Amino acid sequence: MLVSLNWLTTYLDSESLPDPQELASLLNRHSYEVEGIEERGDDVIFDLDILPNRASDSLSHIGIAREIATLVDVKMVLPEGDEVDGRGDNELVSLSVDESIARRALKCVISGITVGASPDWLVERLASVGQRSINNIVDITNFVMLETGQPVHAFDYDKVAGEGAKEIKIRFAKDGETIKLLDEKEYTLDSSIPVIADDEKALDVAGIKGGETSGIDENTTRVLLSSCSFNPTIIRRASQKLNLRTDASKRFENNVPAVLAASAMGRLSSLVKDIAGGESSTVVDLYPSPQEPISVSFSIEEVNSLLGTDISEEEVEDILTRLQFNVLSMGDGFVVSAPFWRTDISLPADVMEEIGRIYGYDRIESVVPTKEEGNISKTHYYKEHIRDILVEAGFSEVYLYTFRNEGEIEVKNKIASDKGFLRTNLSDGIREALEDNMRWEPILGEGSLKMFEIGTVFENDREYPALAIGASDDEPVEQAVTVLKEAGFDVDGEISGGVWEIDLEEIFETLPDPEDADLAEIEDESFSFTPISPYPFVLRDVAVWVPVDVDEEVVRDVIEEKAGEMLVRLSRFDEYEKDGRISYAFNLVFQSPEKTLSDEEVNDIMDDVYGSLEEKEGWETR
Repeated sequence: MLVSLNWLTTYLDSESLPDPQELASLLNRHSYEVEGIEERGDDVIFDLDILPNRASDSLSHIGIAREIATLVDVKMVLPEGDEVDGRGDNELVSLSVDESIARRALKCVISGITVGASPDWLVERLASVGQRSINNIVDITNFVMLETGQPVHAFDYDKVAGEGAKEIKIRFAKDGETIKLLDEKEYTLDSSIPVIADDEKALDVAGIKGGETSGIDENTTRVLLSSCSFNPTIIRRASQKLNLRTDASKRFENNVPAVLAASAMGRLSSLVKDIAGGESSTVVDLYPSPQEPISVSFSIEEVNSLLGTDISEEEVEDILTRLQFNVLSMGDGFVVSAPFWRTDISLPADVMEEIGRIYGYDRIESVVPTKEEGNISKTHYYKEHIRDILVEAGFSEVYLYTFRNEGEIEVKNKIASDKGFLRTNLSDGIREALEDNMRWEPILGEGSLKMFEIGTVFENDREYPALAIGASDDEPVEQAVTVLKEAGFDVDGEISGGVWEIDLEEIFETLPDPEDADLAEIEDESFSFTPISPYPFVLRDVAVWVPVDVDEEVVRDVIEEKAGEMLVRLSRFDEYEKDGRISYAFNLVFQSPEKTLSDEEVNDIMDDVYGSLEEKEGWETR
């Protein structure tokens, strides 16, 4: 979010704020991530990243100014607005609201306005944060949103259908209902999309964007001002369904406090009258379930235990006062309630986090935790021991999808069309992983594909840990099972197609507690690791006749010397003896860690290999 420093200072009672760089550093350490600072004339623009937990109170200039006031301990100077003394209806507006959509709705009519250009100060304020001026009424609504964080809207009252007290409804759209919005696009709505409507039509998509039919133009003389608090979940879903994300929807879906709707309406009506003239009606205000403050209690010991600090009660009280929390009582601890704009505060830990960030995380000393003996998880202990055994035996651990295309338990929200069920075994995934990795066998070596998974499988009446072992043939799996038995695990089961699986829960039940276990220890060995090249490998074959007394290793040495560093694997696949000679046939695998090898490069290497073989007396390539 872009924020103007000149704009911010209008709400701060101080002539000696830190310089912009120091201010950015303060915000970075305590509040938000400052992604950039830019000087524009005599102003400085901050680009702030506001995380969702602070979006309800910080997506506005007043919100950011309030944060700065807390950090540098200065007073706020809030702008004045009209007094809002709401009622159910007035002579111009009758309001009905679906309470599942709107928690609070305010409407006010201002008559006798003049639509025209905005004053210079308003144009400059909007321009500083990248907003272009449209006309005085629209500019005021944008200004109020950027100032307070509360989106507001203005309709042309005379374009609203009805006579006398015009009926305004906040309702869900009808299936197939259409509306053309201010972006000049027409949208087809359904019964999940909230709208503000008159007797005949939808006037806008509530909380997201205004409609074209009730838009403000140069002929407008009466405006219907609107300030509402909407259900954040409904706004978010509607925005996603319409693929329409706006400044208003971004704020509403982050739970703008209902109390703010009234003060924003007072500011809005005051600015309209000051800039565009006119007289206002009384405000219609429907607020069936007023927002109540949430009180939480905690002790100073809990604060210091959670934060790892030694903050005094006086420091805590000072921080809470600067944050404008209401400290209801003290003694053995604190009972506090957050100001209305902090809708993210509901637990003692939330308040303690606020104390910690204002106190300064950089002031909290790092402490190495003391080692405490505790109970060892039996399941975790034996799983880790199995892992050690299988890795020592040359198997690689894999983590495969828990979701499958079939099973006994169907998930409510599928992550993909072929992953709608929880798995009932590990074997299917191991088989697929073996098949997928067969293409790497030339570079890894025949028989090198050996893997295992320890994971949870799900049946209708239970879920349990299981172990599956897989290899390109049965023999490595048989050897792994034997090693597990020798290590003390009473395992058994049938190997099918190179894959074996067991229920670990049943095995673990028969084993002693970790404190009493007497399992074979795995010796530590030094392992080397070579990163796998991301570039494709190239295969070549070579066969050579040599005298029968020439050993295979001699031939391998000649090939490896000429093939050079790009040869990553050399394996014999055939041996044939005839008439006092023997033929050795080899697979050569070439791969570069830095690039894709071309055929020409590999062919040049192979020419050198053929040449070195053929220059030996009695040797003949074929």
